[in-house]
Amino acid sequence: METQQDSSQDCIFTPEMFSACGWKPALDAAQIGYPAMWEALRKEANAAAQDSRSSHSALLSLIAKATSLMLVPTSLNEPFKPFAVFADRRSASLEDFTEAEIKLFSEVLDLVEDSWLKARFADMAWLRMKPRNPNFANIAIDCYRSIPLSVETWIHGGDNCWRRAFVLAQQLKAGAGERLDQMQKSVLTAFHSTSIEDGYFPIRLADLLGTLRQTPEIATDIASKLEDLASAFNQEGKLREARDHYSASAQWYRKAKAQEKAAAMMKCKGEMCERAATAMLAMDPPQALSAASLYENAIEAYREIPNQHRAEHDIEARIAKIRTQLNEAGSAAIGQMHTITTPGVDLAEVVAMARNAVENRDPYSALQGLCSFPGMKVETQRTAAIKAINHSFFSSMFGMSMLSADGRVVARIPPVNLGGTDADNEPAIQAHMVRDSRIFVQMTVLGIVLPALDIIRFDHRLQELDFVHLASLSRFVPSGRERLIGKALFAGYDNDFVAALHFLVPQMENAVRVHLKAAGAKTSTLDSQNIEMENGLSTLMDLPEAVNVFGGDLAYEIRAIFCDAFGPNLRNELAHGLLDENGCDSEFSIYAWWLLLRLVILSIAPLADSHENAVPEGDGETNVPA
Repeated sequence: METQQDSSQDCIFTPEMFSACGWKPALDAAQIGYPAMWEALRKEANAAAQDSRSSHSALLSLIAKATSLMLVPTSLNEPFKPFAVFADRRSASLEDFTEAEIKLFSEVLDLVEDSWLKARFADMAWLRMKPRNPNFANIAIDCYRSIPLSVETWIHGGDNCWRRAFVLAQQLKAGAGERLDQMQKSVLTAFHSTSIEDGYFPIRLADLLGTLRQTPEIATDIASKLEDLASAFNQEGKLREARDHYSASAQWYRKAKAQEKAAAMMKCKGEMCERAATAMLAMDPPQALSAASLYENAIEAYREIPNQHRAEHDIEARIAKIRTQLNEAGSAAIGQMHTITTPGVDLAEVVAMARNAVENRDPYSALQGLCSFPGMKVETQRTAAIKAINHSFFSSMFGMSMLSADGRVVARIPPVNLGGTDADNEPAIQAHMVRDSRIFVQMTVLGIVLPALDIIRFDHRLQELDFVHLASLSRFVPSGRERLIGKALFAGYDNDFVAALHFLVPQMENAVRVHLKAAGAKTSTLDSQNIEMENGLSTLMDLPEAVNVFGGDLAYEIRAIFCDAFGPNLRNELAHGLLDENGCDSEFSIYAWWLLLRLVILSIAPLADSHENAVPEGDGETNVPA
């Protein structure tokens, strides 16, 4: 992989050296597309180095570096980016090339017959040379559009080349002459000559035409062709292709303002999804998870049909029927899932530390010992998530879905762009952080909370009033909620986490709201009738004041446990009655109880006099409001 520095930058190259270095035979033997060109040129550079042709090797490496750039055709300012970016290194970028190297590319254009390489050199010269010369942009356009409009070239990068040609022509406007109109006619001709043997190629060509404004007549023409292809796929039993071509047809009918036809296409799309789901369930064994996903797609398709066109297609009845089928498929999918067993983690040392923290202590010192262990650390979770993402091919390509216990898809982790920045991937990073925090929760509960709690229960007989008293001393507990929070804490101590969870979840939300209000945050909204409604915990934790009031770690911990779909989402699950008894007794519920206990114990102010019930100030591991 090339890095920011390259030995070729120390050499001075000439057009004569370019002609003699051996790039042409290397490309003549290469496959189509820039990645194949890069590989062929890189191998030729290595061969030249072994033959002691150092200058040729350096020049071939330079040309290879130019072909390694990833083309992002829709970007006006950064159409070339590194094809790979990691935490400590990356492949070449356009800025890595010196002015002399860009000048060389501009000088050898007449020596290059290969359209792909000539387009690359001309495009780089257009972007980097000052002042800008439109001739280079037009040369690039002509080379890009000379690439055949075929399935083979398209899948090897021809699509990006043609898109780049369209972007350049639109950017040059009159400076591109008739090129834009000529390209549109070429693509339209290629589009109308397609058949179902071309697979998804017609949709790809239609997408390219969609980058330009089309008249209603052309839009209708494109939509009709896509509809014909969808029907042909349907007759062949190719339901996925039929579904996607019906969907594309609907989009073009909307552009043509033909809403009735667009609705009919969406109905057909929904029917394809239903048929495909039925086929999945008929397989041996039944593919229930795939069927559930297809039923969801069917519902989404029917929902896109405007209300004025729903009655004629009986859409509401269709949706009601599919919902029943979706629930059945979701339940079946859960039963078909298998547990993947990984090597166990030895928690013996952690368990010993937990027991040592609570043994041979008075009751309240023992509780403080239980609360002395740290909770989640947002930066630690973030670093681990980014590291996992950067080394996960499947995460970058496909993302993931999260299923509830009853088979519903409750959240989806978006795919990751390995070439993007952390800001680009922030939704995926946050999702991976919360999802991976489940491991931390399980290890904490099994290694610390339960072993320590067993010791405290064996050594002491605490009562509900003891926990109510602790709540009354805590700065975290709002006035008037001491008894309710004390009940929640005692229920967990008494091993009744079902009752504990039902007490603590609403009280946690109330406490968060009270402290945010005290900090000046707006915790309610007005509806259309000017009725003030209090926001739920998820909305509260999204307020900018949340981090200021609770600190980054605690704010993240509350969100991960109580109100994020990628985590246990206890607030939502409990509020909607989705938690069964096993869910209330899970590690996540026990962790939620431990989190509340930490907030209470570590926010108790020191007492002026000596008292056996006094609990020292927390050690700062948990940030709680004053």
